[in-house]
Amino acid sequence: MRHTLLILLILFSFTACQDKEQTQKEQAIRDAQIVKKVRLELEKEFARKEAKLQQALEEKEAQLLKQQTLSQNTLTHTSQKDMNTPTDKLSNMGINVKEGVISIDTNKTRDFFKTLSNTMNAKIEKVNNDIEKGILDIKNAGIKINNEHINIDLNKTKELLDTWSQKMQIFVQEFDSFSQNIDKNTTIRGN
Repeated sequence: MRHTLLILLILFSFTACQDKEQTQKEQAIRDAQIVKKVRLELEKEFARKEAKLQQALEEKEAQLLKQQTLSQNTLTHTSQKDMNTPTDKLSNMGINVKEGVISIDTNKTRDFFKTLSNTMNAKIEKVNNDIEKGILDIKNAGIKINNEHINIDLNKTKELLDTWSQKMQIFVQEFDSFSQNIDKNTTIRGN
């Protein structure tokens, strides 16, 4: 009887092990299915976010392209105060300096000075007409003149003169550096 009891005990333990193995296999299958579902959901969410990012990127590129075309259009119609670097100023005037060679586009230079002259003449004419009428209002300079009063804001006038002197210093420095570059190029070619 003892042997039969031991044999039955061993048989029950094997069947219990098989049940555990079976439940582990079923659990592994369920886990794999869950992982598969979660993976599909994450892929869908990733695809949605990627599409949104792609759309935002395309919109940003379109906006940048639009800004570039606007800036290129404004560069062709800039006035002298809108130019940033000395080479931009010179190229807008029709003067190009490359590798020690100066080339002047006389048509572009003529057009630049005609445009500058027309702009200056229009502003001078406006100021003359205002002065003849007895009205002058220069807000940036802090000066306002009408038939009855003359108002001068010394703080604004000082700011205008400071700004003007800084711009003149930059302008002088640019011409100085330009002449130094020409001197360097001349001495290099002369040696």
